[in-house]
Amino acid sequence: MTAPSPLGAVDNEIVEQIIRRASSWSFDEWWGKVITSGRCARPIRLTCITPDGAVTVLVRCKDRRAAVCPSCSALYAADTWHLVHAGLAGSDDIAETVGLHPVVFATLTAPSFGAVHSTRLDASGSAQICHPVETIPAAPGHEHLCLVLHDRSDELLGQPVCPACYDYVGHALTTWHAPELWHRFTIELRRLVRAHTSGDVRVSFVKVMEMQARAIPHYHAIVRLDAATASPMVEPPDTDLTATELGMLVTRAAGRAHLPAFDLDGTARELVFGSQIDVQPLTRDSNPETTAAARHIAGYLAKYVTKSTTDLGIAPRRIPLAGVELLDVSEHVRTLLRTLVALAETVPDYAGMLDWLHTLGYRGHTTSKSRRYSTTMGALRDKRTQHERPELSGETSEDVIWDFAGSGHKNAGDRYLAVSAAIKHHEALWAARQLGDISSPILLQRKA
Repeated sequence: MTAPSPLGAVDNEIVEQIIRRASSWSFDEWWGKVITSGRCARPIRLTCITPDGAVTVLVRCKDRRAAVCPSCSALYAADTWHLVHAGLAGSDDIAETVGLHPVVFATLTAPSFGAVHSTRLDASGSAQICHPVETIPAAPGHEHLCLVLHDRSDELLGQPVCPACYDYVGHALTTWHAPELWHRFTIELRRLVRAHTSGDVRVSFVKVMEMQARAIPHYHAIVRLDAATASPMVEPPDTDLTATELGMLVTRAAGRAHLPAFDLDGTARELVFGSQIDVQPLTRDSNPETTAAARHIAGYLAKYVTKSTTDLGIAPRRIPLAGVELLDVSEHVRTLLRTLVALAETVPDYAGMLDWLHTLGYRGHTTSKSRRYSTTMGALRDKRTQHERPELSGETSEDVIWDFAGSGHKNAGDRYLAVSAAIKHHEALWAARQLGDISSPILLQRKA
């Protein structure tokens, strides 16, 4: 099982479509529309009637998933970087003093549901045996040992060492209830902050969900304290609470968050976060390299927003029941899908799981934030639209009405041309940045 390429397979029919398009008299006009759409792999076609006739434009699909559209996902990641970084170091709308607020970077993981194959390093960075000793007593016929040195490309990574011992029901329920468990955590954290501060203090955050190799979500989050004022500006909080102390409250809140759920047989169980909670203070007073750390963390979070279950072999669309057994996925992922189906068919409250098989039961947003953390995706997109396409933002004429005419390219050949151009463009952009060539046409074009 391998993740699909954004370009897809190329057959003779696609080659013929590419040649036909490249040799057509209208290629330059069509290619101009592809460029203005940002080389989108699945553009939205909009039309309007003008005195000179019908006009058709292509606009971005804005899909965050790299497997769907490499160009739009790269732009979504860039917007996420700006959104996260603005809340750590300031921006046009956020004062730079925001970096002086108590702020931490936290990672909340799911608990263990059984030993899984993993890469392990010692203090010197040398690879270690996966599971050299029995961590729990094994039942007859069950093996909890793995004496292999896995590399990062090993397809066994994330798979249970003992599939028969793995708690698939607990795994599926934790994925399904992860958004609500996060909500319980934020409620508990606000309670703890109120109990440890005398002034009006607001908890602001941004979080990104990452799907781990074992196919379960965990959260990376920036948590910051602000003054709880009605002003739209983010102001310093009136508190002596330090970033280190805030980190302790985050850890305590994560440990207290819990949520009741029901098993296949109707018995109750309690869902919690795992014990592996990592919290790092980021306030400038405690970290002289905050500027570099803020950029690094913003890039770290932006990297994950373009990922999806396509990395596990699942297409980014709903899965019919009949398709579960036909998917080219690992046995671990297939067992998770079977567990979700069993829960949906057995427990009435979980009937909705059938609509979320393609996300392995995760029904929350990949990225979310509190209102006052920083700017918004909508604000970033509005500024870009007003700059790049004023006719679509209503600045050219209030009488223009755009109608939806469809989505996607005419054929697979057109899509291949657009996607290959997007990949080449971003590779050139990356190379120019790495070389520090600020005079590069590719950078000047992006800056303009």
